[in-house]
Amino acid sequence: MNKSLTKLIFTLFSFSTLLSCTGPNNEEWSQASSSIPVVAGKYIVNDSRTDYRIVIPDYPNTNEFNASQELASYIKKSTGCSMQIIKESQLVGGAKYISLGNTNLFASAFAEDDMSPLDDKISAYFISTRDDNIYIHSNPNERGEGTIYGTYDFMHEIVNYEYYAQDEIYYTKETTINLRNYKDIFVEPSFDGRSISNNHLVYGQSICDHHRISNLYRGSEWASAIFGHSQVTAFVRPQDTIDGVPLYECHQDWFANKTAKVAETTNNQLCWTAGEGLEDYVAKRFINFFQEFPNATYFMFGQEDNGLYFCNCERCQRALATTPGMNYAGLQIMFMNHVIEKTEAWIAENQPGRNVRYVVYAYMATKEPPVKDVDGVATPIDPKVIPNEKLYIFYAPIGCNFAFPLDNNYYNSESYLELTQWSQLAAGHLIIYLYDTNFRFYFANFGNFNTVQEMYKVCYDKGVTYIYTQGGVDGDPVPFAYLRDYVESRLMWNINLNYEELAKDFIDHYYKEASEEIYEYYTTVRERLTRYHDLYNDGGGIYTTIVKKEIYPYSVLRHFIGLFKKAMEKIAPFEESNPTYYSTMKARLMREYLSVIYITVSLSRAELTDEEKLEMKEIFVYYIAYFGITKTSEGGTMIDVDSFFGV
Repeated sequence: MNKSLTKLIFTLFSFSTLLSCTGPNNEEWSQASSSIPVVAGKYIVNDSRTDYRIVIPDYPNTNEFNASQELASYIKKSTGCSMQIIKESQLVGGAKYISLGNTNLFASAFAEDDMSPLDDKISAYFISTRDDNIYIHSNPNERGEGTIYGTYDFMHEIVNYEYYAQDEIYYTKETTINLRNYKDIFVEPSFDGRSISNNHLVYGQSICDHHRISNLYRGSEWASAIFGHSQVTAFVRPQDTIDGVPLYECHQDWFANKTAKVAETTNNQLCWTAGEGLEDYVAKRFINFFQEFPNATYFMFGQEDNGLYFCNCERCQRALATTPGMNYAGLQIMFMNHVIEKTEAWIAENQPGRNVRYVVYAYMATKEPPVKDVDGVATPIDPKVIPNEKLYIFYAPIGCNFAFPLDNNYYNSESYLELTQWSQLAAGHLIIYLYDTNFRFYFANFGNFNTVQEMYKVCYDKGVTYIYTQGGVDGDPVPFAYLRDYVESRLMWNINLNYEELAKDFIDHYYKEASEEIYEYYTTVRERLTRYHDLYNDGGGIYTTIVKKEIYPYSVLRHFIGLFKKAMEKIAPFEESNPTYYSTMKARLMREYLSVIYITVSLSRAELTDEEKLEMKEIFVYYIAYFGITKTSEGGTMIDVDSFFGV
């Protein structure tokens, strides 16, 4: 990879202020500001007309096809020009074009060029201008993600396209688009893999695509990740049979709980020392998944979600005792190494060229890597615990304090050490599992605004290849969920951007006329949380209590109520002049106001008049139904509103 080119492209496609063509009373301006040099006297669109075609392969994959649709759509919206989409076999000699994806046109034009920087990359892409044609290309062995991501960057360059949220997409009005001179640029994001899991993203594949993140639960990239913890629940279930005999009868030794007759995530794990019989069985199950999900890149084989029920049989105890420093993480790696040897032999024969990334958790009892310290370097306790080159480690520091930097020696020393050691043991094959919410208080802001970017940078420095952050998967979190989607996805793509600038940009464009009040609310919440963390050394865990009067005294809550009242006054003129716009903007404000209502009633209900409580109750009941919010905490239910509000 030419690092100078990568840094250059991050500068070119970094933050800029965009103007809306969709909201009312927003100024429009012509000719998008360009960072790439133009080709003098040559145009992609000139006076809303074009001689260019969008060209895709004769048999495009989904992302190549979607990229062409997106590009044509926003050129049309911006310029009024209809740019034709054709397959490359339909191209007439001499016509100018924008080539998207793995076309023969690209292969011919760049036959002598080194495309190895794209090898094994999912998200990276190459863009170039040659003979007045533009080419956007990505790793042909993947599914074209890089191509559509490159198309979004190209759209940003030519029409200032910016995707803030599903209902807030920006572009500028143009009549002329100059031809840009892209000079053989490779673009590699900070993390090749990126995922954010909130409920609205789990069920919003298109939203994920536009944010340039993967849907870990429902996308085509991952298989079996919908289970997450899935060794027993999805692959080797006690109730499954061999020749009609349940596994709990014929292979009790495969399970930590020898008596379980059904798969229960609360009290079972696999026995990773069970031997070749279990390894063969898991390999066959993986092969079944390979056939069921022919386009998947990652295959998750996650331990069950508990840290207490790992196998303690005589065989496991002997394996743990034989090698000094051996632990359950080491046993899991050795088991998977054997399975991968078997499955890769099948792939070589039946799906040659396919690149499968196998994934296991480093979580709970497996989060500590099987290494010893040798002169400050994490060294494998045994060559057998070195992960197979196809095996990826999904490190989940569940005990991390997310209000403080990841490399904080006092609060996060254990997590930082484990991350460092895993980065040395599984170099280039490390995924990290971060957290983005407090699972006891979905309606309260999580206090990691100050640390997200720093944590991402530490992960980047440690060679993490894929970054995943979990919010409220089972219930849509309220506070600034869409802001987090935008800011965090942008930082995952380029950690050199600035969190605060991105947040301010989002608030300006998403809350429009009310942005001043919402930004003050956002900054006040952020400052209150930061002050609390610093004073009490508390609040950054994912299960700690963060609805407290020390953070939100009544005077501060009254200030928040006043800010939202002012925000509603700002959009009030649109109630009659543009009721559709008013309804949209009110919903955006009320989504954030739900958090204020929840915290105010939780902490200071006695300070409110009955009239205020009734008004808050009416808003709360209406908008949790409007947004489909059903939980206040992970695995919980919605509060009883009558008893909660007391009226």
